[in-house]
Amino acid sequence: MQEKKHSAWLIPGVVAMGVALRIPFVSLPPILAQVANGLHVPVSNLGILTTLPLLAFAFVSPFAANTARRFGIERAIALMLIVMAVGSLLRVAGVSWLFIGTALIGVGVAHLNVLLPTVLATNFGQGAGKYTAGYLFAMMASTVVALAVVVPIVDATSWQMWIGLMTILIVAVLVIWLPNLRHNHLLAQRHPESSALAVWKTPSAWLLLIFGGLQSLLFYTMSAWLPTMMTSYGVDAAVAGLAVSLQSLISLPFSFLVPAIAPKLNQTMRQRWLVAFGALTLVAFAMMFAHTDNAVYWLVTNALFGLAIAPTFPYLMTLFALKSPSPQHTAELSGMAQSGGYLLAAFGPALFGAAYGWTHNWAPQIIVMIILTIVMIVAGFMAEKHEKIYF
Repeated sequence: MQEKKHSAWLIPGVVAMGVALRIPFVSLPPILAQVANGLHVPVSNLGILTTLPLLAFAFVSPFAANTARRFGIERAIALMLIVMAVGSLLRVAGVSWLFIGTALIGVGVAHLNVLLPTVLATNFGQGAGKYTAGYLFAMMASTVVALAVVVPIVDATSWQMWIGLMTILIVAVLVIWLPNLRHNHLLAQRHPESSALAVWKTPSAWLLLIFGGLQSLLFYTMSAWLPTMMTSYGVDAAVAGLAVSLQSLISLPFSFLVPAIAPKLNQTMRQRWLVAFGALTLVAFAMMFAHTDNAVYWLVTNALFGLAIAPTFPYLMTLFALKSPSPQHTAELSGMAQSGGYLLAAFGPALFGAAYGWTHNWAPQIIVMIILTIVMIVAGFMAEKHEKIYF
């Protein structure tokens, strides 16, 4: 790969990208009722909107490396921001366009999830961790803010106004990113003896897929169902909402600290860290067996779960660069792990809810979550035994 000096707008562009990575679609579920009312359809018809982005992440992520090879990393990022802006704008045109636009946003974000670690690895190598921290913190902080203001803004204006604001936000990020196109890096072609399936045939890469997939499954499943679990025990709905918000707030410092600190730790220290936070996750799940309507108890449970699971996502994003011998490997490994990982995550909330419908009991699902937590930690522990992942 030919080395080029990067633009002064690289870091501002990457951090701004963090703001656009999640809120265009995660801010939609709280206003689904208003959207359904405006489009004159039952709200149940729009339920798949929350799954579409995850499915896009699963099926599109493996193609991100090829997009970067064809257009260059920086240009590919700009192209995906354009796709996202078009998709966002289309959502106000009608029911069918709402689904198409959401899918396009998923396609764009799926690429960016892979390309952002790659562009940082290309420009900063093993020093990419502190910059990864910047965009992850921006992503999580903006999500917290968006979820706090979306309902008041829609109540005061309309859901179309919120979609318009999201479109303007994506276009603004694109404008900030444009100066980086002067320093476009072409991702190296695969070695002639290597194939697109090489990473999928690498056992150590599968360890990251399992770790990342189960991390996403645990997070998205409990974000979707923990409030319902709490209210089924008699907890006030407002308290349940506050408890989930507490999870998000707890994640903020970890999104900044973990990518900055993890590269400075040796493999043994990172393994110990994994075991410690895995143990906290198990304690949090164990607390969910209690049939109590005590608000303080559930606030503590949510806080503990957030404390335990929050560091694992930024840790995974950092590992893509740490375990890759080149930016090309970073893109391939990130695409593979996120593809399989998000496919697992897409099924988690649906199966968790379906199981409750069959059993009318939360305990069997919690037991499954405990088993999956153990598998996740074992996979991460074993992945750390590899200094680099080659394929």
